[in-house]
Amino acid sequence: MFKVLFITPPSPLIKKIITSKTTGLKDFTFYHTVIPTTQSFQITIHSPHIVVVDLDLVTIPICQIVNSFTIQNTTPLLIGLTSCYQKAFHSLKHQFFDTLIKPATFNQLSSTLHLCKKHLIKPNQSIIISSPKEIRYLSTLEIKFLKADNNYVAINLNNAVTFTVFNTLKYFQNTLPLPFLRVHKSYIINPYYVIKINHSRKFLYLKDCNTFIPFTVKYKKEINLIDSLKKEKIFELPLL
Repeated sequence: MFKVLFITPPSPLIKKIITSKTTGLKDFTFYHTVIPTTQSFQITIHSPHIVVVDLDLVTIPICQIVNSFTIQNTTPLLIGLTSCYQKAFHSLKHQFFDTLIKPATFNQLSSTLHLCKKHLIKPNQSIIISSPKEIRYLSTLEIKFLKADNNYVAINLNNAVTFTVFNTLKYFQNTLPLPFLRVHKSYIINPYYVIKINHSRKFLYLKDCNTFIPFTVKYKKEINLIDSLKKEKIFELPLL
């Protein structure tokens, strides 16, 4: 699920977004916090993918908002809300994904969140997987799935090569970028390779893969997310 943190005062718009049952928002989990009253901007509790900030009530400079996330090693997409065109201009200049002029509408904010969702899922990112013996430089599309094996994790590539690293699946769950999703206590998968979801047997079928990947009820939201984004054609393998 995509985690969205609102740093705004309570408002009918935010309440409507958070409580909405609209299909387009079902892939989001929403959190809400008050505007920081100090010069610090420490927001790490929810590790959000997207942060919506009311720029009219934040007392710290816009550049400091962006820098605070950089210092915390988080890179959420930032959406601003403001009634001031000058603040909107400065926010976009300082790497905000978008800034909406008040009074923003439900359709405007939900559409922006949908664009963020598409932007966050990049099929071919460069990643580094290191161990004491070697360092591997890979792209996300090279990895089909990861499987926990006692104190090791087996990483299965799209060229039928498998290698192991001494680590936990939890580590990779926290460090691998989207689109990787955990679907079982022993499996993390790359949804781009999913070609079939069997809900009765609770198995995922991956393209050109003889291993059936089990999933559990605990990860129902992740399975629903795969299904939703497949229907939106976001999880489609690019032509190589």
